[in-house]
Amino acid sequence: MKERTDLMALSCREFADQTASAAPTPGGGGAAAYAGALGMALVNMVSRLTLGKKKYADVQVEVAELLDKGEQIREALLATAQADADAFAPLAAAYALPNVTDEEKVAKAAELSARSHTAASIPFMGAEIAVQGLEIARRIAEIGSRLVISDAACGAALLLAAVKSFDFTVRINLGAVQDKKFVDGAAREMAGLLERAAALEEEARRLADERLL
Repeated sequence: MKERTDLMALSCREFADQTASAAPTPGGGGAAAYAGALGMALVNMVSRLTLGKKKYADVQVEVAELLDKGEQIREALLATAQADADAFAPLAAAYALPNVTDEEKVAKAAELSARSHTAASIPFMGAEIAVQGLEIARRIAEIGSRLVISDAACGAALLLAAVKSFDFTVRINLGAVQDKKFVDGAAREMAGLLERAAALEEEARRLADERLL
């Protein structure tokens, strides 16, 4: 079995190079998670540059709380990139199972369903996390330092891109899942997350536009 790659130990260039290679991971889910983590990092930077500024004394407590939560989200998105990659090997093994006899076909379909369920659940959770990041981005665009408000908008844009990319990763893995209730529920909830993410990003962008120097 191929040795597990610790994606978080890679440099930015190495991560990009591996994504561009013929290696199956990191793929769309990992790239989405990494983009989301970068977006959250930008929002957190704005929070840090707002803290300690007399001009924003009335929001210091709230910004500190948002920064703490934002850092948790950034770490969770980075962990999602690794989890998405780790889920691929079992899924690939399921696709490689024999498929000749009726018993083999049933067993393979069941294994594919289970592995695909996991492969869809990880980016789905990533999308939920990214939407939480967008809620913070929207608020920081409203109260963060105007000197770096463009970075809040950039962060929101990356978080929205992450949610959109997670959606594709979820949907491509739902095809082999036999649990129709899960499939229908995941598709419905992803649609809601996409709608919420788009609304939050649009609001963050509007607020940043109004406050640009």
